[in-house]
Amino acid sequence: MSNSFLSGFSPASMLFAITESFHYHSIKISLEVNYMGLTYVDILIKKSYEDRDSQVVTFMIDSGAVYSVVNRKVLESLGIKAHRKKSFILADGSKVEREIGDAYFEYKGVGGAAPVIFGEKNDINLLGSTTLEALELILDPFQRELRPMTLTLVGVYPRYSPRNRERK
Repeated sequence: MSNSFLSGFSPASMLFAITESFHYHSIKISLEVNYMGLTYVDILIKKSYEDRDSQVVTFMIDSGAVYSVVNRKVLESLGIKAHRKKSFILADGSKVEREIGDAYFEYKGVGGAAPVIFGEKNDINLLGSTTLEALELILDPFQRELRPMTLTLVGVYPRYSPRNRERK
């Protein structure tokens, strides 16, 4: 049975196992999903590029999440301050409010700034898509590892391109 309809779910929303049984035209269909392909990575985090104080944090990669989540105590120990609050809907449908700030992330010598959610007591550290983009990384879904992003610059032409020549 194909489970391609699950491709829209992020790992964070699939941390629980789903078991569903139902009848369709007298045929019993059972579905069980155990999301096991989780990927973790260690990322250096600090307040800004110039800042010397840093910590290495282990993240679960969730390319379906927009923002990264880091434990509040880690962020506060680095001097990172929240500048706004936002409400989020969890996989079970409940609503939570979290503070958001900005942090500098670094992985294998490549760094970038991105928004970060101040994680509370039972929140796990998640690496979201805005941080992956800031680090110019993508998650290879087959190998379950981070790879450099191929960047395209559209609308910029080489210096001696035929499009740049003045027309007579």
